[in-house]
Amino acid sequence: MKKTFFALAFILSSLNAFACVEFGHKIKICAGDTVFPDTYTHPKGAKVLAINATTSIVTVQSNNTGGVERFAVRDISLANVCLNHSCSGRTVFPDSFYHTDGAWVLAANPFTRRLTVVAHTTGRVYRLLPREFSVGRGCIQGICVKDVVYPDDYTNAEGAFVIAVNPYTRTITVVSRLTGTIGYYKANLLSVLDYCADYTAGMRGHQVYTEDVVQE
Repeated sequence: MKKTFFALAFILSSLNAFACVEFGHKIKICAGDTVFPDTYTHPKGAKVLAINATTSIVTVQSNNTGGVERFAVRDISLANVCLNHSCSGRTVFPDSFYHTDGAWVLAANPFTRRLTVVAHTTGRVYRLLPREFSVGRGCIQGICVKDVVYPDDYTNAEGAFVIAVNPYTRTITVVSRLTGTIGYYKANLLSVLDYCADYTAGMRGHQVYTEDVVQE
């Protein structure tokens, strides 16, 4: 009886040891994880059932349909992986959006370097490269998120709030204080009316300052 018990315990411990598989540096997938296959167009993702470490195939069960599917590990995004500093649950602002609500980060694919996000307003899923979205903290050439600015093409006296910056394209996203409309500008087309106190002179002194990118 004791031998049977210890044999069963050994088998269970062996299964637990292989419940997670590592693929490269800091990329780990475990049974029970929620992942987002890159072909999915819904934000519910799938639950990992099993991982074949030899073939790098992951078996999942869709949280939307309940169907079982298999994907190569490079074709799924992981909720426990960050792309630069953009992690699951953070809000980003895709540069193709013309509203102020942005999108939730669901997951990141460390192989393709794309984020999976879901739009706050529509619930639609998008996959974005780092240069295709702006972040809600940072500065471009001394103009920072939460500053009040005046775009050169404005004809009203209200100005606009800075809501995001893109460190790769050096584009600044603003929302009009009068109409609520979105605009995208380079720093040389904006005048600052009121500086946000969240940023030091050192931060503003960089050409680009975000959590991901700092350029002199």
